[in-house]
Amino acid sequence: MRKLRNLFDQKKIGHGGTLDPLATGVLPVALGRGCRLLSYFLNGDKQYFITLTLGSSTDTYDSTGEVINKSDWSSIKKSKVIEVMDNFLGYINQTPPKYSALKFKGRRFYDLARSGIEFDIQPRKINIKSIDLVHYDPPILGFKILATKGFYARSFANDFGKAISIPSHMSALCRLSNGNFCIENSYTLEDIESHIINKKINSIILPLDYIVKFLPDIHLSKKSSVNIKNGQAISCKKFKSYIKNTYRIYDNNDNFIGIGVSELNSSLIKPVKIFN
Repeated sequence: MRKLRNLFDQKKIGHGGTLDPLATGVLPVALGRGCRLLSYFLNGDKQYFITLTLGSSTDTYDSTGEVINKSDWSSIKKSKVIEVMDNFLGYINQTPPKYSALKFKGRRFYDLARSGIEFDIQPRKINIKSIDLVHYDPPILGFKILATKGFYARSFANDFGKAISIPSHMSALCRLSNGNFCIENSYTLEDIESHIINKKINSIILPLDYIVKFLPDIHLSKKSSVNIKNGQAISCKKFKSYIKNTYRIYDNNDNFIGIGVSELNSSLIKPVKIFN
């Protein structure tokens, strides 16, 4: 992020979800005003390619940690892997790794773990929407997983080993997608630097509203556009919302101008974030 801040000469820069040091893949980056929309994006689904190594488990649940258990993996059967894998599909309780950036009483988990302090880690409900075994070459297994916010690939690797009665850990991780950002349309730092040098950077910067494309849209008249830009709630008589909903808003010239929230059982939309 420091390098990107320097490359773009931006004081304000943010990203859509951290990656483990071991991981590669998609990291959405917001510049300037785009940082104000990151909160709408962080709850999106993510897809991963997880490489799991059978035969040993570690304290960090990945290959960077200290081995704490070893066992022979040669009896593994593909049919058993698929059977166990299917048990992870859907809503499950997952316990985050103790070496993670979550907090317990104001302190990071990894700080407490490195200090040898014992602390309780509560499991969290997550949803694994899809899981596929895409590589089978024991002791190496490869899974493609689509999951909701809060999913830890390292915990999956550790839990899978427990479920199959063979210790395991995560040996590689690639995030394939993050919300509507996918790896096929991503760029390396070298790519970005090259586009800046060749004055083609605008060709790879996405428009401000791309991050909230999943929200329904509303296009306003000239008068309503002025009112909502001035912080006033507006009436949109084309609909009456029976649920509280969030919308991306466009002015009379189809320019994206911000985010609004509808009132329950009302045709009023209140501005939440406006870009003048």
